[in-house]
Order: sequence, then C-alpha cells, then structure tokens
Amino acid sequence: MNEQPLRKYLDQFLEQNPSQWEWETKGASASANKDFIRWLDSEGWTLKDLDAVRMRRFIKHMLRQQYHPQRRWKIRMSVFRFLKWLHSQDYPL
Repeated sequence: MNEQPLRKYLDQFLEQNPSQWEWETKGASASANKDFIRWLDSEGWTLKDLDAVRMRRFIKHMLRQQYHPQRRWKIRMSVFRFLKWLHSQDYPL
C-alpha cells in the first residue's frame, strides 16, 4: 500500500468491512477511530510512534474524557480492529 493519510485508510476500512460489524455500527466505528486519529494528531504522533505505552496513554485520555466504561471498551476494540486491518494491508508502520 502506498503511504497516504490515515483518514484515507479509515475510509477504505469502513467500506471494505460492512458485513463484519458485530456489536457496533459503521458510524460508531468511524467515530471511535476518528477520535483515535485526532488524539494521535494532537499528540504529534504517527502510527510509527505507537507502542504499548502510548496506547495506555490513549486509554488514560479516554478516562479523562469521562467516557462510560462500556464506551471506552467499544472504542478500544474498534481501534484495535482498525489497527489489525491496517497491519493486514501492509500499512507502512
């Protein structure tokens, strides 16, 4: 895959997976992943910078936003699903 903005990959992810939505809708997944991308941008990081410590910071960010625990879990699962898809697409990490 050519390197392009992460939001473009999100659009591709959302279009390629309409039959795979489980507990969430396409809109909920889009919202959760856009929040994640905005958070990465606000921290000045790219996916190449992402590691376990920074993922914990994202989870702490959700805590500061006072998201309900169930919503935090859904956001986290949605982000992990997107990251797994990016990995399967040979996203340049």
